[in-house]
Amino acid sequence: YLMKAENQRKLPDFGGYRKSTAVNTSQSDIRSIARAELNNLKRNIRNAMGNTGDTMSLYHLRDVLERIDNILDPS
Repeated sequence: YLMKAENQRKLPDFGGYRKSTAVNTSQSDIRSIARAELNNLKRNIRNAMGNTGDTMSLYHLRDVLERIDNILDPS
């Protein structure tokens, strides 16, 4: 979502209770920070995959790793 400019949209105001500042993600550090955090998470997941003996946990870790890869490279 954050990696693609066409997906940017302003959320509803919720009757004036929600205060926000419009942010253009293509002109902020949000994308680079999100990418760095996702890459750090990928590294931690790979480490965890080597340390788990539980098959179900391994399946979940593989799933999360694939989801992160799809976020970082949606093609």
